[in-house]
Formats: sequence, C-alpha cells, structure tokens
Amino acid sequence: MIKTKLTCFLLTTTLLAAADLGHYLPLEPGNQWTYREAKTGAEFTIRVATPALIADNVYHRLTGYTTHPLWVRFTGDGLVYRNEEKDMDAPLTLFTQTGGGWFQTPFRECDQEGQVSERPVGYTGPAGAFAAALQIRYRSFNCADAGTEEEIYQPAIGMLRRVTNSIAGPRQYDLISARIGKLRLDADPGGSYRVSVRPGVTPEVAFIATLRLSVDQTIRLRKPVAQHFDLALKNEAGRTIWRWSEGKVFPPAIEERELFGDVTHRVEIPAAPNGEPLDAGKYVIEAWYTSGDDRIQFSAATTAERR
Repeated sequence: MIKTKLTCFLLTTTLLAAADLGHYLPLEPGNQWTYREAKTGAEFTIRVATPALIADNVYHRLTGYTTHPLWVRFTGDGLVYRNEEKDMDAPLTLFTQTGGGWFQTPFRECDQEGQVSERPVGYTGPAGAFAAALQIRYRSFNCADAGTEEEIYQPAIGMLRRVTNSIAGPRQYDLISARIGKLRLDADPGGSYRVSVRPGVTPEVAFIATLRLSVDQTIRLRKPVAQHFDLALKNEAGRTIWRWSEGKVFPPAIEERELFGDVTHRVEIPAAPNGEPLDAGKYVIEAWYTSGDDRIQFSAATTAERR
C-alpha cells in the first residue's frame, strides 16, 4: 500500500519547530530517513543510533549521512563530529549563513566545500511542499563525476533532497519515508491521491468531490472488475452514511492498466443519501483508487461542512 503525502501534518509540525539548528537533522535514537532517485530507483538511508557520553557531551551515532559512520552533535553554527584521533570536535555541516563564505565538508566522496543559501528556497517533492527550506550548495576540487551538488533541509523534518554528481549526470535523491520521533512519513514518489471538496450547486447535491490520482512513475495494475475508484461519506463519529459504489453493479472485466500522469474523477454527493437529508455539521470524505480484491492502492481523505 502506498500512502498519500502527509503535507498538512508536516507543515503543522514545521510551524511548531523552534529555531534550534538541531531541527535541521533531528538527532533522536531510532530516527531514520530514506531517499530515492526516481530515474534509477537507487536508495540510501540515514539512521540515528544509540547516543553515547563522550567528554561530558552527548553524541549520536550517525550512519548513511556521509561516507563513514560518525559520532555527531549540534553546537554553534551546525553539526559537528568527534575526531577521535585528535580527541576534539570538528565541523561537519553548517546551517547558518556565514556571509557568503564556504566551509569544509569532510567525509564526502571527494574534497568539497559547502555554502548556506542567503535566503530560504522553495521545495516541492514526495514529502510535500515547503516554502522556507534551507539550501546548501557544494563545490568540488578534485573530482568531476562524484560528490554532492546540493542539499535541502526543512526544520523538524531533516534533509528533504540531496543532489549528487555522477558520470551520467546529476542524481536527485528525494525523501520518500522517514521516522522522526513519533512522526511516520511514507511519501513514495510512485504516486499520490487527493480528494478536494466544494459545495454542491443544486439542492439535490450536497458536495462535489474531485478525486485526482497523480503518478510520477509508470505503475501497472491488474483489476478483476471495471471499477476504478470508490468514495465514502462519514459523519463526525466515523460512521459511513453513504458510499458511492453501493447499489452499483460492476461487470467482471480483467483489466491491466498502466497509470502515468493525472487521472481525475468527479463525484456528486447527494444532499439526501439513502433518502435521509444530511444534517448540518462536519463530515469526512474518504476516497481510494481500487485495484481489485479489496486492496487499497491509493487513498486520501478530507473534511467538509454542511451548513
């Protein structure tokens, strides 16, 4: 099952985030972030392991972020790592603007420097849309087909994107899943499903729902019936009071479909479903794309109010 984006929840979390630099890569045991390159399907994962007390400071074991596992913590302008040979801290990644200056970025694929953007940048990807993300640009000195070109971070979430260089050109890795404290994110770039609602335009129609399936990569589905979607109207208590497919007959039709791009359906929700007029109040509208055998492939939900 591919879950829909948690954009609204992420944006709410972001608004609650403090200015603490640690929010750019939350260091909590068990946190992890997985990234995927859409063209090749290549993935990598960053993980935060059990902390340790070193020289009276708490460090977290960080793997997958650089070429080597490191003991790290936030201090000053950004993330530092423990240089165990010299028994001292050293900068790993800065998250504050240094007047346009560049900083050393150790443990990358080659010798590189980073530079923090002077102003926030916009980001749109599998994890959602963010208007105030932080960008770090990188430059290399001794490698033409390797190294990092760009990273984008969002407070309270972590790194959203990393662009690396390769012999075949830039590779863009976007965040597709994460575990950040109690937050669970599953934003697979294979596709997303959205449901939007507006009031009906006639007395017989309470709401008009628009269902939109957006697929970024070709997905093949085998369907045993000629039904492409379903929708349920629920009251505030969570009880289903109307279902779009109820009473409809869908003939058997073994169908193999290749989905790509946008697929849109429009559903009119009656003002008196099953003969009972809708009371004033709030309702939940759930919709999903059907792929047969009662398996939900894509789903989404929203709220609507009847006045």
